[in-house]
Amino acid sequence: MKSLFTLLGALFLFGLSKGQSYLSNAVHSPGAHTSANYWNQGPRLGHVAILAGTNGYDLQGLVVIQSKFSLMVNGSLLTHAVNSNRFAEVAVGFNEKLDRVGRSSLSIYLGMGRGLTQSVAGSYSLLGSIVKDSFRGQYVRYFIQPEVSFQQKAFEFAISARTAYLDYASNEETVDGADSKLDRCLLYEPAFTLKFGSSDGFFKDKKVILQMGLIMGGEEMVQDPFKFNLGLAWKPSNKGGRRIINAADFF
Repeated sequence: MKSLFTLLGALFLFGLSKGQSYLSNAVHSPGAHTSANYWNQGPRLGHVAILAGTNGYDLQGLVVIQSKFSLMVNGSLLTHAVNSNRFAEVAVGFNEKLDRVGRSSLSIYLGMGRGLTQSVAGSYSLLGSIVKDSFRGQYVRYFIQPEVSFQQKAFEFAISARTAYLDYASNEETVDGADSKLDRCLLYEPAFTLKFGSSDGFFKDKKVILQMGLIMGGEEMVQDPFKFNLGLAWKPSNKGGRRIINAADFF
């Protein structure tokens, strides 16, 4: 266990140590829906998740509008000496079960978000001089995210394939005194998500989230193509303590 936390800390610091023009947030995996009556229920609050990883911290929320339609809201925050990033997005999605009880499902989400990224980095050349690279930019991101999810008891596995169109509304990059501009690009961000919990105890209505992903494309904006996130998801209750949704709706 100690070795695992050491590895997670090393990955987190490795991601923060590189100046980047784009920091991709964790992919929000809606997951499979195993409740027998899930597909006939009305509007309700779904799951909430918080994650930490190579991109900083993520807060994710899901609201079920109707049996097959959901609203996704995500936010990401990072404050660091090398990189800082603030990002928020919203998306609407369609969900369809792939079997009779919904242990496997297909979802497709369309969304957009806005972000502000700043980075300051310095590297040493072979001659010992320091090359300074600074960046500040505001961007809009549009994305489509198909996903296939599978669940067996307390274990869940999902494959997501997010494709994002990144458009910098305003940005300024300085490399050793020379200014340059970033425009727009297309990014491919596949991710693999594992969720696991328990049928009773502390993890009865909660699940640990482990996600690994890649960022492909945008070579000028992404210096580290690997992503790693670890977090916890749970289902909120109302003030009276009664569950807003059934325990098996999302887990």
